[in-house]
Amino acid sequence: MITPISIRIIDENKQVVYFKLIDGINEYFWHGNTPILEGQPLQNYLDGQLDKIKLLILDRLYPGAKYQTFEGETDLEKFEDWIAKGCKNPDGTVIKKVPFNNSWSEVEVDAKAGIEKSVFYGKNDEEIDTYVDANISVSDTQAMIKQLAKDIQNLQRRLGWVKTMPKDIEIVEK
Repeated sequence: MITPISIRIIDENKQVVYFKLIDGINEYFWHGNTPILEGQPLQNYLDGQLDKIKLLILDRLYPGAKYQTFEGETDLEKFEDWIAKGCKNPDGTVIKKVPFNNSWSEVEVDAKAGIEKSVFYGKNDEEIDTYVDANISVSDTQAMIKQLAKDIQNLQRRLGWVKTMPKDIEIVEK
């Protein structure tokens, strides 16, 4: 079951839809570009993409899976057959399932505490879920902040908000 959570308009022909997919007992947050749709037409479009979305999620859960030679009419059926037969590639390598990282969230970082908090936002940007990871080191957090600052500056430059870029970004602890 796919439930749209939020929509961001890209241009007059395209939007990004953030949604939740419930597959049995598993819940995944995902996103994708769609034509400009809402209501039942959007739901019908997303439902029509269900197999493709499940395949993308399985690709994330089982990196390196070689399922194309297994039985099934579609790639999703072949992947499911591969899983049912022990997640073993044709060369004998067994692929282990890895934790799923949602395709979207907004990340808030507390550099001093070394804590990352992923916040999921829904309709009208209300907070719907959070996840806190206290296992991230301060140096990892600083590296993430530095890269995020560079990404923001690159975007600002592309949009014409910033004419020049600083040579480097320095993190200063207080």
